[in-house]
Amino acid sequence: MHVVHYNSDKYPNISMAVDKSDGLAVLGVLIEIGKFNPNYEQFLKFINGIKYRDHKVQVPGFNVRALLPTHLDEYYRYDGSLTTPPCYPSVLWTIFRNHLTISQKQFMALATALYSSNAQDSVAIPMHSNFRKPQLVDSRVVLVSFKEDDYFWISTGLLVPILI
Repeated sequence: MHVVHYNSDKYPNISMAVDKSDGLAVLGVLIEIGKFNPNYEQFLKFINGIKYRDHKVQVPGFNVRALLPTHLDEYYRYDGSLTTPPCYPSVLWTIFRNHLTISQKQFMALATALYSSNAQDSVAIPMHSNFRKPQLVDSRVVLVSFKEDDYFWISTGLLVPILI
Protein backbone atom coordinates (compact mmCIF):
# COMPACT_ATOMS: atom_id res chain seq x y z
CA MET A 1 0.00 0.00 0.00
CA HIS A 2 1.21 3.51 -0.77
CA VAL A 3 0.20 6.61 1.17
CA VAL A 4 1.10 9.58 -1.05
CA HIS A 5 1.87 13.01 0.40
CA TYR A 6 2.73 16.23 -1.41
CA ASN A 7 4.72 19.22 -0.21
CA SER A 8 1.85 21.55 0.67
CA ASP A 9 4.26 24.16 2.04
CA LYS A 10 5.57 24.78 -1.49
CA TYR A 11 2.81 23.63 -3.85
CA PRO A 12 -0.94 24.38 -3.86
CA ASN A 13 -1.93 20.84 -4.91
CA ILE A 14 -0.54 17.44 -5.84
CA SER A 15 -0.74 18.21 -9.58
CA MET A 16 1.73 21.06 -9.12
CA ALA A 17 4.06 18.97 -6.92
CA VAL A 18 4.11 15.74 -8.90
CA ASP A 19 7.11 16.54 -11.12
CA LYS A 20 9.19 18.52 -8.60
CA SER A 21 12.23 16.97 -6.93
CA ASP A 22 10.88 18.02 -3.53
CA GLY A 23 7.24 17.48 -4.40
CA LEU A 24 6.23 14.05 -3.14
CA ALA A 25 6.82 11.69 -0.25
CA VAL A 26 5.33 8.19 -0.22
CA LEU A 27 4.96 5.81 2.70
CA GLY A 28 4.95 2.18 1.61
CA VAL A 29 3.84 -0.83 3.59
CA LEU A 30 3.75 -4.44 2.46
CA ILE A 31 0.51 -6.28 3.11
CA GLU A 32 0.27 -10.06 3.38
CA ILE A 33 -2.71 -12.37 3.63
CA GLY A 34 -3.09 -13.46 7.22
CA LYS A 35 -5.14 -12.25 10.17
CA PHE A 36 -8.25 -10.12 9.72
CA ASN A 37 -7.36 -6.43 10.14
CA PRO A 38 -10.22 -4.30 11.48
CA ASN A 39 -8.34 -1.09 10.64
CA TYR A 40 -8.80 -1.79 6.92
CA GLU A 41 -12.57 -2.32 7.04
CA GLN A 42 -13.50 1.36 6.77
CA PHE A 43 -11.02 1.85 3.94
CA LEU A 44 -12.27 -1.21 2.02
CA LYS A 45 -15.89 -0.10 2.41
CA PHE A 46 -15.16 3.02 0.35
CA ILE A 47 -12.93 1.32 -2.23
CA ASN A 48 -15.99 -0.61 -3.43
CA GLY A 49 -17.42 2.69 -4.71
CA ILE A 50 -14.66 3.09 -7.33
CA LYS A 51 -15.85 1.40 -10.51
CA TYR A 52 -14.09 3.28 -13.34
CA ARG A 53 -10.72 4.79 -14.18
CA ASP A 54 -10.46 8.33 -12.75
CA HIS A 55 -13.62 7.77 -10.67
CA LYS A 56 -13.33 9.44 -7.28
CA VAL A 57 -15.05 8.60 -4.01
CA GLN A 58 -15.34 10.92 -1.02
CA VAL A 59 -13.89 9.21 2.05
CA PRO A 60 -14.61 10.76 5.44
CA GLY A 61 -11.51 11.66 7.42
CA PHE A 62 -9.90 8.85 9.37
CA ASN A 63 -6.61 8.18 11.10
CA VAL A 64 -4.22 6.90 8.42
CA ARG A 65 -1.83 5.87 11.20
CA ALA A 66 -4.06 2.86 11.86
CA LEU A 67 -3.17 1.53 8.38
CA LEU A 68 0.58 1.58 9.07
CA PRO A 69 2.87 -0.77 11.02
CA THR A 70 3.44 -0.34 14.74
CA HIS A 71 7.15 0.50 14.43
CA LEU A 72 7.36 3.62 12.27
CA ASP A 73 11.03 3.99 13.19
CA GLU A 74 12.07 0.90 11.17
CA TYR A 75 12.18 1.73 7.47
CA TYR A 76 14.17 1.94 4.25
CA ARG A 77 14.37 5.33 2.51
CA TYR A 78 15.51 6.37 -0.95
CA ASP A 79 14.90 8.89 -3.71
CA GLY A 80 12.86 7.28 -6.46
CA SER A 81 10.04 7.81 -8.89
CA LEU A 82 6.34 7.41 -9.29
CA THR A 83 5.21 3.87 -10.06
CA THR A 84 2.66 5.05 -12.62
CA PRO A 85 3.19 6.99 -15.87
CA PRO A 86 4.76 9.42 -16.42
CA CYS A 87 6.97 8.00 -13.61
CA TYR A 88 8.50 11.33 -12.56
CA PRO A 89 11.63 10.93 -10.39
CA SER A 90 10.11 13.11 -7.69
CA VAL A 91 9.41 10.78 -4.76
CA LEU A 92 11.09 10.39 -1.40
CA TRP A 93 10.16 6.78 -0.63
CA THR A 94 9.87 5.42 2.91
CA ILE A 95 9.18 1.68 2.96
CA PHE A 96 8.43 0.23 6.38
CA ARG A 97 10.37 -2.83 7.47
CA ASN A 98 7.38 -4.55 9.07
CA HIS A 99 4.39 -5.71 7.08
CA LEU A 100 0.70 -5.80 7.93
CA THR A 101 -1.83 -8.55 7.38
CA ILE A 102 -5.34 -8.57 6.03
CA SER A 103 -7.61 -11.58 5.76
CA GLN A 104 -8.20 -13.53 2.55
CA LYS A 105 -11.71 -12.04 2.43
CA GLN A 106 -10.32 -8.51 2.81
CA PHE A 107 -7.74 -9.19 0.12
CA MET A 108 -10.42 -10.42 -2.28
CA ALA A 109 -12.51 -7.32 -1.55
CA LEU A 110 -9.52 -5.18 -2.47
CA ALA A 111 -8.44 -7.25 -5.47
CA THR A 112 -11.92 -7.28 -7.05
CA ALA A 113 -13.04 -3.74 -6.19
CA LEU A 114 -10.94 -1.65 -8.58
CA TYR A 115 -11.53 -1.32 -12.31
CA SER A 116 -9.48 0.07 -15.19
CA SER A 117 -12.40 0.60 -17.55
CA ASN A 118 -13.85 3.99 -18.44
CA ALA A 119 -17.40 5.00 -17.49
CA GLN A 120 -18.53 4.78 -21.13
CA ASP A 121 -17.18 1.22 -21.64
CA SER A 122 -19.91 -1.39 -22.04
CA VAL A 123 -18.03 -3.95 -19.95
CA ALA A 124 -16.20 -3.23 -16.70
CA ILE A 125 -12.55 -4.29 -16.88
CA PRO A 126 -11.03 -5.36 -13.54
CA MET A 127 -7.64 -3.86 -12.69
CA HIS A 128 -5.01 -6.59 -12.86
CA SER A 129 -1.26 -6.71 -13.53
CA ASN A 130 -0.96 -2.95 -13.14
CA PHE A 131 2.57 -2.97 -11.81
CA ARG A 132 5.72 -1.32 -13.05
CA LYS A 133 8.65 -3.54 -13.96
CA PRO A 134 11.62 -3.42 -11.55
CA GLN A 135 13.97 -0.53 -12.34
CA LEU A 136 17.74 -0.42 -12.37
CA VAL A 137 19.31 0.67 -9.09
CA ASP A 138 21.87 2.90 -10.88
CA SER A 139 23.63 4.94 -8.19
CA ARG A 140 20.64 5.04 -5.84
CA VAL A 141 21.49 4.93 -2.14
CA VAL A 142 19.03 3.18 0.16
CA LEU A 143 19.17 4.37 3.75
CA VAL A 144 18.14 2.07 6.59
CA SER A 145 16.90 3.26 9.97
CA PHE A 146 17.54 0.07 11.95
CA LYS A 147 20.52 -2.14 12.77
CA GLU A 148 21.24 -5.12 10.56
CA ASP A 149 24.29 -7.39 10.49
CA ASP A 150 25.74 -5.81 7.34
CA TYR A 151 25.06 -2.19 8.32
CA PHE A 152 26.65 0.30 10.65
CA TRP A 153 25.32 3.35 12.46
CA ILE A 154 26.38 6.82 11.33
CA SER A 155 25.92 10.11 13.11
CA THR A 156 22.86 11.13 11.09
CA GLY A 157 20.87 8.38 12.79
CA LEU A 158 20.63 6.40 9.56
CA LEU A 159 22.39 3.21 8.59
CA VAL A 160 24.49 2.71 5.49
CA PRO A 161 25.61 -0.56 3.90
CA ILE A 162 29.09 -1.91 4.47
CA LEU A 163 30.69 -3.11 1.27
CA ILE A 164 32.47 -6.38 2.00
